[in-house]
Amino acid sequence: MKKIIISLLILFILFSCSKKSHFLEDFDTIMSEKQGEQLLNALIDLDKKYPEKLRTKVNIAAIYLGMGKPELAELFLEKGVEIAKKSRERDEKYFFYANYSEYLYNKGNFSESLKMGMAALGSEDSDPTGVSLTIAQIHINEKKNSEALLFFKKAWLTNINLFTAHDLYAFFYILSISQDAEDNVALMVSIIDEIRLRNPDLRGYGFQQAEILEQTEAPVAALIAIFSEIEFSRLYNDSNNEEMLKSIDLLYENNKEIFRSAKIIEGYRSFITEEWNIAEAVFTEIVPEIPIVFYNYLRLASMLQTGLGTEEVFFNYLQIRRYYSELQGYYFNLWSGIKKGSAKYDSSFMESVLRDCILISPNSEYARLSRIELGNLYNIPQGEKLLLIDEVFYYIDSVLKEEVSLDIFEPVAVMLEMDDNTFIDDAMQLLEDAVINKKIGDWFKKRAQKGNEKIKARISAIL
Repeated sequence: MKKIIISLLILFILFSCSKKSHFLEDFDTIMSEKQGEQLLNALIDLDKKYPEKLRTKVNIAAIYLGMGKPELAELFLEKGVEIAKKSRERDEKYFFYANYSEYLYNKGNFSESLKMGMAALGSEDSDPTGVSLTIAQIHINEKKNSEALLFFKKAWLTNINLFTAHDLYAFFYILSISQDAEDNVALMVSIIDEIRLRNPDLRGYGFQQAEILEQTEAPVAALIAIFSEIEFSRLYNDSNNEEMLKSIDLLYENNKEIFRSAKIIEGYRSFITEEWNIAEAVFTEIVPEIPIVFYNYLRLASMLQTGLGTEEVFFNYLQIRRYYSELQGYYFNLWSGIKKGSAKYDSSFMESVLRDCILISPNSEYARLSRIELGNLYNIPQGEKLLLIDEVFYYIDSVLKEEVSLDIFEPVAVMLEMDDNTFIDDAMQLLEDAVINKKIGDWFKKRAQKGNEKIKARISAIL
């Protein structure tokens, strides 16, 4: 479960009023200037001076919990209950009750935790710390799945990021066994997307989505879910496109008699082979029976690659970034779409996208093309030889840890043979410290002797 109480040290500061009272001024001064035992003692003194204030009690409780003294933490939380009932400060009441609920839940006192959690929600629609998730878990513990679903759904609509992995699996499970599971298929598919977001290196989520969608008689959506699994394998693991195309062709043979299914498979095949016009036309024509976020990725990426990147298309594409932040193709399609579309972005944004694309898989074709584009951005010829400072740091760190051969530095040496540029400047700053290590210094000294005058001068300078 979440550890809400500790985080409140910061949250309560953020909710300070713009026109501060004497209490708020004293509170903020203490929180910003003191720490450790001095902070605790100052807050205890402030609590004595303003016994009707809740934020001091919650922060004192947080410190005591951090010190491993839950009995003292609970003492201050208990003092706040009657005060909270009378308080008119909504934010303070919410955070007090929410944190007390979380504390009681972790203690195993579910009945009191439920009371505090419900008091936190009150008549408010907002739930910034996700106390609804605590309430949902309590209902699951009491085998009240219908009630748990209501609170899971409330939290889902409020802030998906508050869900822990445990919350996501619990939510999915009770949805799958509920009487109206068929009405919640889209939600179940979305939960799997969220689980995959947290574990992008694990495979199989797309197939799990496909199985659910097939049972709901949504064949096009099921195929798109399978495409998502193929795409993650193709790009995340830098797989061979030819092998993937064989899988697509086999999928086509099994579905060629069904028009919509065959058509969507043709569309994805065109996506892989970068026949963007065909892919975009198919994804416009064939829409899945049930919403699935990977369809949005396929269609929006195809639109960007065909030059249809309006402000709205880019906005929608950026909205799904959280699901594909580890997928190199996402960034490749983004920077390609920026070049081809009508929407305008400044060079700093373009550079950040190119850097992200390179760092996800530095040895891929997408990375090579991104380096060339990065070179174009800086008017540097032979941009495919450029290295980011992150890569140079990784090479140095790997060698110092004796995980790899010194020959890993060859791309660095190749870049050092280029004309002066900012990427070389960045690398040289790291190399000045790195060559102090004798092995690294000797390697670059020998390598410089085989290179042109530029690398000889640069290595000589740092040695």
